[in-house]
Amino acid sequence: MPTADELKTQGNAAFAAKDYNKAIEIFTQAISLDASNHVLYSNRSASYAGLRNYEKALEDANTTIAKNAQWAKGYARKGAALHGLHRYMDSVEAYESGLKVAPTDSSLQKGLADVKNAAQSDDEGPGRIAEMFRDPNLIGKLASNPKIAPMLADPSFVAKLKEIQSGGQPSPDIFQDTRMIQVMGVLMGVDLQAFERPEGSDELPENLKKAEPAPAPAAKPAEAPAPEAKMEEAETSTSDEKKEALKAKQQGNDAYKARKFDEAIQAYEKAWELDSTDISYLTNLSAVYFEKGDLDKCLEVCEKAVEEGRSLRADYKLVAKALGRIGSVHYKKKDLDAAVNYFNKSLTEHRSADILNKLRATEKEKKDAEIAAYINPELSEKSREEGNAAFKRGEFAESVKLYTEAIKRLPDNARAYTNRATAYNKLAALPEALKDANKAIEIDPSFVRAHIRKAMVLFGMRDYTQAAAALDKATHNDKEGTNGREIREWSAKIQSALYSQRSEESDEQTLERAMRDPEIASIMGDPVMQSILQQSQTDPAVLQHHMKSSPAIQEKVMKLVNAGIIKTHKKNVLIVGAGIFGLSTAYALLQDGYTVTIVEQSDQIPAAGSASTDISKIVRADYGNAVYSKMASESIADLEQNWTKEAFFHQSGMLVLGESEYAKESYEHVKAMYPTRVSMLDKHTIRDVLPKNVPLNPLEHTAYVNRASGWIESGRATAVLAERCEQMGAKLIPNFNVKDVLWKGDIVEGVENTNGDVLHADLTIIACGAWSTLLDEQLNKMLLASAQSVAMIKLTDDQYERYKDSPIIINLGTGFYMFPPTESKYFKISKHHAGYISKERNAPISLGNAREQLGKNEPAVSISKIPTDMYEELRGGLREVYPEIANDENLEWKTRVCWYSDAQNGDFIIDYHPKSNKSLLFATGGSGHAYKMYTILGKLVKDRIEGQLSKELSDMFTIDRDIEQAPVVDHSRLDSEVAVDDLQIWMKEKYQEFGYTSYVLVAHSMGGLLAADLYLKDTYEGGHLNIKAVLNLDSPMVGLHPNVFAHTTAKFGDYYDKFNKIKEIAGGATVLAPFVGALWGTTRLNESERIAKEEEEKKTKQQQQASTSYIKPAGAAIATVSALGAGVYFGRDKLLEAYRWTTGQTIDHLLFLSNLWNSRMLKERLESISTNDVLFKNYYTHLPHLNDRTFCLIPSNNKMFIKASNTLASDEVGAHIGMFNASSNSDYHELIKNLVQDIRSC
Repeated sequence: MPTADELKTQGNAAFAAKDYNKAIEIFTQAISLDASNHVLYSNRSASYAGLRNYEKALEDANTTIAKNAQWAKGYARKGAALHGLHRYMDSVEAYESGLKVAPTDSSLQKGLADVKNAAQSDDEGPGRIAEMFRDPNLIGKLASNPKIAPMLADPSFVAKLKEIQSGGQPSPDIFQDTRMIQVMGVLMGVDLQAFERPEGSDELPENLKKAEPAPAPAAKPAEAPAPEAKMEEAETSTSDEKKEALKAKQQGNDAYKARKFDEAIQAYEKAWELDSTDISYLTNLSAVYFEKGDLDKCLEVCEKAVEEGRSLRADYKLVAKALGRIGSVHYKKKDLDAAVNYFNKSLTEHRSADILNKLRATEKEKKDAEIAAYINPELSEKSREEGNAAFKRGEFAESVKLYTEAIKRLPDNARAYTNRATAYNKLAALPEALKDANKAIEIDPSFVRAHIRKAMVLFGMRDYTQAAAALDKATHNDKEGTNGREIREWSAKIQSALYSQRSEESDEQTLERAMRDPEIASIMGDPVMQSILQQSQTDPAVLQHHMKSSPAIQEKVMKLVNAGIIKTHKKNVLIVGAGIFGLSTAYALLQDGYTVTIVEQSDQIPAAGSASTDISKIVRADYGNAVYSKMASESIADLEQNWTKEAFFHQSGMLVLGESEYAKESYEHVKAMYPTRVSMLDKHTIRDVLPKNVPLNPLEHTAYVNRASGWIESGRATAVLAERCEQMGAKLIPNFNVKDVLWKGDIVEGVENTNGDVLHADLTIIACGAWSTLLDEQLNKMLLASAQSVAMIKLTDDQYERYKDSPIIINLGTGFYMFPPTESKYFKISKHHAGYISKERNAPISLGNAREQLGKNEPAVSISKIPTDMYEELRGGLREVYPEIANDENLEWKTRVCWYSDAQNGDFIIDYHPKSNKSLLFATGGSGHAYKMYTILGKLVKDRIEGQLSKELSDMFTIDRDIEQAPVVDHSRLDSEVAVDDLQIWMKEKYQEFGYTSYVLVAHSMGGLLAADLYLKDTYEGGHLNIKAVLNLDSPMVGLHPNVFAHTTAKFGDYYDKFNKIKEIAGGATVLAPFVGALWGTTRLNESERIAKEEEEKKTKQQQQASTSYIKPAGAAIATVSALGAGVYFGRDKLLEAYRWTTGQTIDHLLFLSNLWNSRMLKERLESISTNDVLFKNYYTHLPHLNDRTFCLIPSNNKMFIKASNTLASDEVGAHIGMFNASSNSDYHELIKNLVQDIRSC
């Protein structure tokens, strides 16, 4: 393959042969090999110019300059391309910019002269006229002129202006309309009613025709600027002297053309001697001296011409010419003050466009020189800081003065302009503030605060559409998110203002307002946009297609949307939460033309603490429920078909271990869907799907493999979906912490955040996962925020290579599941279990602010410690499959708590608030399996909104469910009667709400005593609760067996040590509680500093109470083994501390326990509940290797007490706490099966 240099040589040869197409092709190939070579772009620019494709030539010329701003030829290419496009002034600017880099470059000098000649030649042509009319703000500029403004009342006249503005060539007779003359005067900055043909430049004599090529090579014609290409002809005279003078003048002209300046001088001097009444001979003479470079002699002749002209009362144009040339001489001598003075004198005699332009250019240069001399960056910064101080004192006028001084000292100080814009804004000088904001952006287009200030000023001017556009640019440039908070605050204000503005406007008013914006008017006049908009009227998908394919069209469409011109005729939707539920919903709605705003309380999207923001999530169709299985299979198909480019879905396959009804049903469903990708395995074939060359423990499991399942890089996939939504027009606002949902009667109008910012919407959707419980009381009853523990283990390079092809492994018996390592070598393991809940609130709580990015393309995720026992459980679960990773103490473990929103019965909640008149929708309750549905979730929500959800799914996802979680009773810890009363009141409320209801009370541990008391209280008082059964699990209905103390004191000490570690992890006041699924048997961890202080203050009194009333003897059988006796014998302090952990309470709670274990109550409960018409059972832990009566004293032959044997636990406390864990209770599945049968029998 040829090198870039070889291709360049070939391209040059093609160019020399004038085979420009081939040259372009070759240079393009060379650029693909060496994109940094500016010469290649320059050569291709020349080739395009050879084809007269000046647009492409200009693009390459600009690229050339961008890659090497010190290379003169780049400017020559740009100037030539602009010349070809008839953009003469821009071409002049390009050549002049090049001459600043290379002042002696002949190609630049020649190009500049050529384009000036071309510009002068084109001044009177139709192209030049059209050029003047192409200003996008043409109408606005003319409307500001008091002479022209009344003319714009004539629609036909405005139509003529727009015809020229749009690029059409004006008709020859268009200027028969005298109003056009005045318009041209305004555009040129001169009074055309008094305007005559310009005399030309100062460098050529009057009446000189365009220079023709000299006949001899040695006599090169002068290439003077076009304005002086002609000479002024004096009045002809019949006298011999005048005839001779004219003849001499002609000789001078001929000599001048041949650049024979000495001969020209002699001829013009002779002409003046012959006819001293025509000062044109002097002005021509001065032009020769000027061209020759003899400035002093030129000045002398010009002064004489002025003096003689005044005495002769010569044509004022000739006097003006002489004065103008004097100004040019002083300009050449760098005496700018004198040059300005004489240019003004010349204009006083006769207003010439050429002299006027020179005056303006000189004044600008003079001003620039003065500014440059005043520049001092140190003094500029000092003035700016003084301005800041004045601003903080509220002295805004003084701050403007100081910021102005800072700008004078450093004109390119974008910060000073931004500061002054803020001060002007405070003074309500909004136009000045806007100018400063624009100037700051002109100086530094990436300066975020300048864009924010511009948005702020436009907001004050009530131009909310432009304010939104300015804020979008601020967001685009805020790469690091440094100004994110301020951007989000202004975004909320602008969006709210836009909503309010449009809600009060008719379509006609919206269009009228929008069209006052030149940019919007330009977009609406764009033929391409007109075509797209017309197509979208019949097919809305066309708009989305063009927005995806062209960023430029997307930007224009969004400007029309912000202006209110494009209306979707769909609801304006506000989504609270940018997790998978919220983003999937937004994605589905945006595809159908909804306007969507998404707010997120976190300062980043995706939120680091969101369950969606993880390194991996399982995507599987393996469900016991056929409906979820079908939805998940649709999600897998969508990922396979529509998201392959993003490459975040990995079909690694999934190994499913364990035998259960759920596993059997899951297998049947996926086998029917993927017959060739799903197969059963035995203990031998299991190894075939596991990685080779890794140590494996024997897996004695029934298993199957589903090769259609896989895992998704959920953090990255969430970020991609957020970006896609934003590209489709969604407004994403992070750091917007919703405080209230705004109700107006039975309508929700929007939300308000903690800063008081309000966002309005036609439909508000709560989709913030476990945080949803904080925004609605009904959701608080339907959802449980539970925390799951996740560990991510960084493998070595060698381990990664050996484990990277692992399948997902999930054990349905133990709940453990693990993933193949990610590209960044993190191996993830977790465990499905009931999770942890917060005592503080039914919502997530902060466990620290640590964040880490665990992959170069992944968003940061929250990192937090997890309880020590769960850490050990995860290591143990990993050891069952991959002992090498589990036993490697050198591997780094990163852990985090992932908050789930567990819905009752596990079904999603996708439904309207029943009292919101369909203005508030819930889309939450992921229950650990929302991410498996990726974009399918949004389709479900959209179907609910549009009434298209099937009856089956509608019933499944309704908020109106028969199951509801009992409230957590916090304030009744020290009084069992209060606890019973609270529960009875709550159940009666449910009875009244739902009508006839049957209750089955299922309770664990101490909760069983409360369940019994609740039943007995309702029975004795003749209540109306229809309680069918009381099913207790390890509840001490009679008392504690002595073996509890004899075998578990040491274990209590272990638990106490673990608690201290957990307390360190939780950070003192942090409260977590393992949720075990019982109605009111939730064990809690509570070690707040406040309780610790109270315990210390009441220590003596509590010890006395505990010694007399902790656990009274339950009967003669255990009279000698009271709690006090056991405590004294084995170490009272340690035992009591251990009980604080196992009961989750302080010593005060022991008084509560004494009520429950009161000997009279124990007997009364057991006897009363046994004789009433209620199914009562108490499944108690039985450890075969210990005494048969381990946890409860069982009345002989009482069939109500049923053994729940456990061969896995080593002691009573471990068995009691782990009763609902399949990995620590061998009887777990049998126990659940029996409970289900008991409930069904009722």
